[in-house]
Amino acid sequence: MKRLLIFLLLLIPSLSHAQSLGPERVKKLKESVVRILVEGQASGTGFLVTSDGWLLTCWHVIEPACIRDSVTHEIIKIKKIEVEDVNGKRYLTAYMTDMIKKGVGMAKAVTFDYCPLKIVDTTRKFSYLRIGDFNDVQEGERVYTCGYPLGIRQQFISTGILSTKWQDTISRLVNNVPTPIAFRDLAWLDLTMNKGNSGGPIIKWGDTPDKDEVIGIGTFVLNPYAANADYLAAVSDKLIKSGYDSRAAGYNIASIVSFFSKAITNSSIGVSGCISINHFKGDAQGK
Repeated sequence: MKRLLIFLLLLIPSLSHAQSLGPERVKKLKESVVRILVEGQASGTGFLVTSDGWLLTCWHVIEPACIRDSVTHEIIKIKKIEVEDVNGKRYLTAYMTDMIKKGVGMAKAVTFDYCPLKIVDTTRKFSYLRIGDFNDVQEGERVYTCGYPLGIRQQFISTGILSTKWQDTISRLVNNVPTPIAFRDLAWLDLTMNKGNSGGPIIKWGDTPDKDEVIGIGTFVLNPYAANADYLAAVSDKLIKSGYDSRAAGYNIASIVSFFSKAITNSSIGVSGCISINHFKGDAQGK
């Protein structure tokens, strides 16, 4: 019994260390993940994928930067998009031009909710994350991410597991009939993610830090509650505009609804979303 107790006491620190990302992973992760800013306002997260400044994020993260024609809805201008690194230094980015020439279509980027950006400053070399294959990660495997939830300036690292992989059917009305136009590979994650984490890397643990690979792009909008954000915002807006007020105990119902709608749609419920990195890889290769 005494020998068993000693063995367990020696084993516990090892198990604890095995669950840690370790300083090498954390350093590389923090140096490779950036905060996306649209006209100076926090919009989400991104991560570098090449040393010369190419990075990825979600399309919906940069959507606020798009100025569209009121009739055709085509993008006619892009607002200033910057990225901010872990040290607070900001870099101006250029939007997609070179990637479009290489075969990345905007329609696919919108459909699959990813967006490549390029840092304009090409004088320095950036730390970046290695892109892997979504097919190489299995349900139950450990994953981790890093991002800027809720607009905070500090990076937030989360670890968890890939809970399940599934495929989403994206449809469009053709002659008033819902018709599948694309199939998007997704995953649910048992991992903390909040609004602002969208665009961050979902990374599969390797045997060693240099074998870790990005297998997906985190997206908070797959949160089941976040899907109701527009509805809750509309309800809140109507109540506020109507001036609906409950005099009982002095509480304003509109303010209460507004508060809870933001809390529900901006905060993690322990179920987070992930888009397959393969959609970007295929499009970047012109497939």
